[in-house]
Amino acid sequence: MQEAVNKLDKSAVPALFWASSCWAKSIDLNRDKARNLAQLPKAVMFMQRVLELDEHYYMSGAHVFFGVYYGSKSPMLGGNYALSEQHFSQANSANQNKLLVVNLLQAQYLERQRFNQQNFHDLLTQIIQASDTLYPEQNLINQISKQKASLLLKKEDQWF
Repeated sequence: MQEAVNKLDKSAVPALFWASSCWAKSIDLNRDKARNLAQLPKAVMFMQRVLELDEHYYMSGAHVFFGVYYGSKSPMLGGNYALSEQHFSQANSANQNKLLVVNLLQAQYLERQRFNQQNFHDLLTQIIQASDTLYPEQNLINQISKQKASLLLKKEDQWF
């Protein structure tokens, strides 16, 4: 399968991106089933090809994907906090730090996993305090990110 994916060109990026995103989310929602978890490497393979062909597709969504992927697992289970942080940083840079969901996911997955309460708190607080006009073209996702940040902050004492 890897050989076939490697032959795909830039015209396949949208299909690869959305297939991988949906596949990974389905796996995440059904992680109690081993057969679903076994499919994750294929979704990762698709997203890796997106990263190779067009790392900025859909607001650098492949970088966000890999930020979550590497940050949501302990290093013993294949996580890599440095790579996660690098991918989140690249997504933030590409979006000029205007897409609040990037910091939301970093707090939710990376900072929680590595038990960095200060970064968790700071990222979520920055999201909540961000201007409502920060990124008008992505206002809906930013408003949702603000609401989710408030919910996550309420659980901070439980998690740390």
